[in-house]
Amino acid sequence: MAPVPAPFTPLLPVSRLHRFLTEFERFLRSSGLKLTNQRRLLAEVVMDAPSHLTTEDLVQVVRKRGLRIGRATVYRTIHLLRQAGLVQGHDFGEGTVQYEPALGERHHDHLRCTDCGQIVEFTCGKIEKLQEEMARRHRFQLSYHRLEMFGLCHRCQARQGGRAKPGHDNAADRRSPAPCPGGAPMGRSGRRR
Repeated sequence: MAPVPAPFTPLLPVSRLHRFLTEFERFLRSSGLKLTNQRRLLAEVVMDAPSHLTTEDLVQVVRKRGLRIGRATVYRTIHLLRQAGLVQGHDFGEGTVQYEPALGERHHDHLRCTDCGQIVEFTCGKIEKLQEEMARRHRFQLSYHRLEMFGLCHRCQARQGGRAKPGHDNAADRRSPAPCPGGAPMGRSGRRR
């Protein structure tokens, strides 16, 4: 007989989640705020998500768990997580910001399918070196950078016969690892929502 799964099993090692929450609580205290149960739950959901999340995704995940947290609380908590440097937001051109944890994450870039919304995170040493060289060549001191590339994933190419549909996009968000010469695939286990 198979064991009964727990209603909520974190996908991340507990120590990483603990570190995330500890950093969040430290930031809140320094701002004169407390780590409320609602903030803790939202931080856990963001940290444990298998893919990028919008604020609406967060509301839905929390409601599926039978909890009532208002949209204003979600927006305020995401804002606090961003201020604390624990969450990064990405606008992939659809007018909605998608969030991912930033604590302990290596810098990475994104490929985004303009048809199905799949997001592939990757690192590539060659790209990083080229960007640094371009900054040096133009006497530009980089503070940060991001690279987001848009196109069709292999599944959508096959479905559409290899042709892109200009302007077609949806909000689906899935991660999968991808090989990159000189780099490593990213994503938390390549799981999909």
